[in-house]
Amino acid sequence: MNKISRRDALKTAAAASLGAAALPLVHGATPAFARPSSAVPQLKFTTAGGAADIPIYNGLAGIFNKTHTNAQATFQEVPGSWENFNQKLIAELAANSVPDLIRHATIYTPFLISNNYVQDLTPLAHKAGLSLNDYFSTPFKAYQAGNHLWGFPTGIYTMALYYNKTLFREAGIPFPSTDWEKGYSWDQFLDVAKKLTKGKGPGKTFGFSTATDLRWWINFIWQAGSDFLSPGHDRVALVDPAAQEALSFIHDLIYKYEVWPNPQAYKDPGSLFVSGRLGMYIDGIWQLVTLKSIKNFEWGVAPLPRHKRIATGYYIDAWFVPKGVRNPELSVELLASIVGPQGEDWVVQQSDLGIPILKRAAQKNRALLFNPLKGAEQQVWLDSIKYGTGFPYTPIYNQLDPIISRNVDLFSLNKATPKQFAQNLATAINPLLAKLTPAEKKL
Repeated sequence: MNKISRRDALKTAAAASLGAAALPLVHGATPAFARPSSAVPQLKFTTAGGAADIPIYNGLAGIFNKTHTNAQATFQEVPGSWENFNQKLIAELAANSVPDLIRHATIYTPFLISNNYVQDLTPLAHKAGLSLNDYFSTPFKAYQAGNHLWGFPTGIYTMALYYNKTLFREAGIPFPSTDWEKGYSWDQFLDVAKKLTKGKGPGKTFGFSTATDLRWWINFIWQAGSDFLSPGHDRVALVDPAAQEALSFIHDLIYKYEVWPNPQAYKDPGSLFVSGRLGMYIDGIWQLVTLKSIKNFEWGVAPLPRHKRIATGYYIDAWFVPKGVRNPELSVELLASIVGPQGEDWVVQQSDLGIPILKRAAQKNRALLFNPLKGAEQQVWLDSIKYGTGFPYTPIYNQLDPIISRNVDLFSLNKATPKQFAQNLATAINPLLAKLTPAEKKL
């Protein structure tokens, strides 16, 4: 069975990221739209990805070419990781030979903005007739600074609680609510996890698990009312009481109550869930492509637990217009086509991942987007958009990632308490954050 791991889901400099490269072709082939003509301006748009992505983006080019006579578009893929894509973009900027439009990973947004590599879309979007009222509003926050809009969000990826309905029935536990306002409190969540945990040894069934990654654990930290970094991105906030409450809750789930399997012994919670030995499992919408193949038990989806607030992680890449393009207005016309009704419908029909940023496309295609889920469980994903929170990436996140990963491993091995974990990160990361400029800290 093909799995999408946490490292495939979110690229950093050393690992894979969620985004364009995660979109597999599952229906048909590229439509036979008109080829670009050399008599009109030629636009090139690009992103990182694999061979399966090419027909999707060629189809988007075809839609633009069929509906526009003032320019024609072609897609050019950059194979490999987002890091490779970013390096190529920097070289193109230096050579003054940039693509007209790029799709880039969310982790690079602060880097692009702080280095003045991308253009403000606000006046361009207005001129192209792009009304932001047609789109889900919350995802734009990661790409706005003051009155500036630096990127236009693409597909929306959030997290929710997958659960094994068969295990719930066997334990006599009612199914969780599909209303985010009525999701499990932490106490209720712990109680259910205890009831689902049964047996010993290799065949033990556990109540809950999720990936051993701060970007998954951060959901609990947000729910407690804190974050990884302070609001000004000038220090690590995990030392604060609210964050410590969340980290202690995580630690207790693993080591005090033992409802969460040891993260080092069970490094792949997705496989544990698919095997039927895990009652509840936090992960992203991108896992639907794997979970829909489950035949040996019934499963569903519910809101994440809640505490002082309701929160779920956002992982949303964006389209950018690089500095130095020949005609920014035409670049945004291409963008408007890609995120318009025809473009959004086309992407949904060709892939299993992500919620369209265009509200009408998400509603129209909900049955296909959330297959095999029905009714209220489809709505869980749509409602998750209201509670999305972006991980606090900074222009130096690639420097922070190995520090975070190393300390997460120590925590998961029970070699660092919640307090030690937070203090270790603060000691290593705060001096790096202190070197950021005031403008960089706002990103």
